[in-house]
Amino acid sequence: MNWLTDKISSLIATGREKLGKSKTAPYHPPSEPIILPRNKHSVSRKNIDPDALKVLYRLHRHGYKAYLVGGSVRDLLLGKKPKDFDVGTDASPRDVKKLFNNSLIIGKRFRIVHIRFKNNKIIEVTTFRGANDDENAENGLPTRRDNTFGTDREDAFRRDLTINALFYNIADFTVIDHVGGLQDLENRIIRVIGDPALRFTEDPVRMIRAIRHSARTGFEIEKNTARAIHTMKDKIILCPPARIHEELLRDFRSGISAKSIDLFIESGLFHMLFPTIVETTVQREKDRDTLIRCLELLDVLTLTGKERSIPFYFAVFMLPSTYALTATAFEAEDGSKQDIPRLIHKHLSASLERVGVSKKNIDTMRQILFLHWKMFNMINRRFIPVYMRKKHLFNEAFDLLGITARATGIFPDAPWPPKKSNQDPLWRLIRHPKKRPGKKPKRTDG
Repeated sequence: MNWLTDKISSLIATGREKLGKSKTAPYHPPSEPIILPRNKHSVSRKNIDPDALKVLYRLHRHGYKAYLVGGSVRDLLLGKKPKDFDVGTDASPRDVKKLFNNSLIIGKRFRIVHIRFKNNKIIEVTTFRGANDDENAENGLPTRRDNTFGTDREDAFRRDLTINALFYNIADFTVIDHVGGLQDLENRIIRVIGDPALRFTEDPVRMIRAIRHSARTGFEIEKNTARAIHTMKDKIILCPPARIHEELLRDFRSGISAKSIDLFIESGLFHMLFPTIVETTVQREKDRDTLIRCLELLDVLTLTGKERSIPFYFAVFMLPSTYALTATAFEAEDGSKQDIPRLIHKHLSASLERVGVSKKNIDTMRQILFLHWKMFNMINRRFIPVYMRKKHLFNEAFDLLGITARATGIFPDAPWPPKKSNQDPLWRLIRHPKKRPGKKPKRTDG
């Protein structure tokens, strides 16, 4: 396994290939786990969150297995800083709660433990899951029960992707691979563990996760996994909208929304989740390119470190289709009499029905997009009245306007995000109206 140390630096993401041109390689998980000793891998405790180490060490001291699991191990092997540190153990949720006073058991489908630390930090501890005995998957329906505990090896095979099923054992600092994840990490492949058709039937959200990790790492989706996504894309509408909403927010907040949505469109998942948007924009290549460009600008904004609101994320996503809709309405007869706010609200409600956006957030999006629409129509006059800055949600609408101005070519070369307001050509349009010289009063002789 010396190849891992030599090539680990080359595994950092550099881009991604088209979904349909994925690598193919036979899947032969090792019959026995591959165990890399400390001197054969790059995972170091100095790169692990101190609170996660506290959890790992306390579980280990009390005689339980304690593994760092999932994406954190993958990211550490890739030389990246993990966003979250999750722990796997053979201790039951009740046993974990007895060890940590600052913990809470959550979940119905599968019970897990959240251990709370300062600054709202949560370390998630999951008991190893066993083989799933739910009959729904065999009948073509998503799994409903998932409460079987098991061994670490069984847990590895229950995870979604091979590269997310690697374990770091705090007892001897080894990396454990039950499913062939190290080899797929070496080959830059996104692969579902087991039969993709069965795994996507168990949980269709896994299709979204495969696409997300392809966008995040730049790895190609393995051929059989990609084919299953194409074939089973209609299964995604069986998932609760709240779960799909949560997955989309992860893409937005990770700064990979442009790559993810592009892959969504290629795979057909986009057409299942957003049929209304497909009808208005995505079928036209120019509008699709505008959508991806808007999301690229959103990703740049997100990666500056300032988290945006949920309505703002989805407002950017809905921007091209909403613009196309309002433009069409104004081109129609008596377009000036259109109730634009009502038109926008109706479009948002219909477009986001399958992804669980709340009514409150849709109403906020309507306000942002309507204010954006009014300011966008002022750009041609090269004048935005200064009183607009006092409007509710002005900052969100103005950021949205900045994205529109760059994505549509009005100010294509303007810096983004602007470091100072005077560097942004849009800010220079916000000013007081010029005072017209008043007429002199007529002189009257007494």
